[in-house]
Amino acid sequence: MRDDGVLLGLTYVPEQQLVGWHWHDTDGFVESIACIPEGQEDVLYMVVRRNINGVQKRYIERMESRQITSIEDAFFVDCGLTYDGRNTDAAKTFTLSGGTNWQFPEVVTMTAVGHTPFTAGSVGVDYSLKRQVIDENGDPATEIVRVEVVGYTSPSVVTVKLLIICPVSLRGVAVSAWARQVKTLSGLGHLEGKTVSILADGSVHPQRVVTGGSVELQEAAGIAHVGLQYISDMETLDLELKNANETVLDKKISVTGLTVRVEESRGIFAGKDKKNLYEHKTDRDDYESPIELLTGQADIPISNNWQGKGRVFIRQSDPLPLTVLAVIPEVTIGGR
Repeated sequence: MRDDGVLLGLTYVPEQQLVGWHWHDTDGFVESIACIPEGQEDVLYMVVRRNINGVQKRYIERMESRQITSIEDAFFVDCGLTYDGRNTDAAKTFTLSGGTNWQFPEVVTMTAVGHTPFTAGSVGVDYSLKRQVIDENGDPATEIVRVEVVGYTSPSVVTVKLLIICPVSLRGVAVSAWARQVKTLSGLGHLEGKTVSILADGSVHPQRVVTGGSVELQEAAGIAHVGLQYISDMETLDLELKNANETVLDKKISVTGLTVRVEESRGIFAGKDKKNLYEHKTDRDDYESPIELLTGQADIPISNNWQGKGRVFIRQSDPLPLTVLAVIPEVTIGGR
């Protein structure tokens, strides 16, 4: 921690004699820190002074774990909160029945077993139901259906409108993997007036300004993380290639492509500098499920010129994880 409120970090790998400093930016001033063992991790707590809606406030904040089990649980915002409407009791299930074509906007019956969650006020509430299946390639996959309550019958029975096509695996089957979805996220008064980043059901949501302690989502979500954005940047050093004892530091270098090896990452932007960034694009067939994290190689074509010395700039500005293991540039070397 520096005197100007910037939080410092140190990467230390003794077996490789590696020591590297970095700093953590936040919309505030870090006044105090403490590291406390919790289970298998050492957790950092901080006292952070922030200017909220023109008023100076101090918050005790805890740095979130970096161990991610699913993209929906990726928490990469500062001073944030989480809404989690997922069911955690396997005995509490929902079953959809009575469908004909099982397509939007057909109305079907949803029956609860092991709980009585419905009231007359449940009309208008959205739910998502999921089930793990094996796809045609023999790989595990998740099938999803989203529904909106349109009629109340009893505390355990409602009628719902299908918001998307209901997969066969979710028809007439008791499902315990469900979530109550919301469109308005409240309880955010500690960030009043701030522009916040949002990860909703594992997908990046457009930023919102907190007004009256709440934000409105484009679509209802079952799990959402909301907080202050922070931007993570890295830049390589000038490229040096030795060939037959000849250096390239005095030659013109152009980087025309880039391979970034990553672990459990998404939202990768790269380029010759922060003003010329290109996103790693990911193909997807299923727009209901979030894009999975990538472990492997991300190939990014970038635009460069002969003015630099082979440096590469990588940025993460979304509330998503990015762990860079290696940077492999595609280089063209010219004359002096």
